[in-house]
Amino acid sequence: MGFVVLTQLSQVSALATCERLAALGIEAQILDQPNLFTKGATGGRYVVRVAVAEQDLERARAELARWEVEAAPRVAALAHELRPQFLLGSLPALVLVVLGLAGVLPWDWEWHWAAGMVGLWFGGVVAVMAWHRWRGQPRSAAPDE
Repeated sequence: MGFVVLTQLSQVSALATCERLAALGIEAQILDQPNLFTKGATGGRYVVRVAVAEQDLERARAELARWEVEAAPRVAALAHELRPQFLLGSLPALVLVVLGLAGVLPWDWEWHWAAGMVGLWFGGVVAVMAWHRWRGQPRSAAPDE
């Protein structure tokens, strides 16, 4: 019985896919095991191949397609939720750019202004995302003892 490549995913997604397929009775395995240098050079963002038995290939592809259809509403809801947060986090950098272009701020477009702009934008986005995450966390009335 030969194995055929089903998909390429990150290591964590590949493990989850193999577990979900195994629960459905489809034998799946990860073909690649990157060495320490590959893991370090990619910062943990490497891709591995997931393979299934040839006779289970069509069934596994159908399951992947079904999972994608099931996930589509959740992904769309998450994108809808993150869009205003991204815009709100970008607002400080946008205000700085507008003030600079309007001549209110005395600056020339040197690299340190550009770096500051990127830092302000990134900091704003991270701050809004952290605030949203903190706000969404359930808080208990009394600390655990």
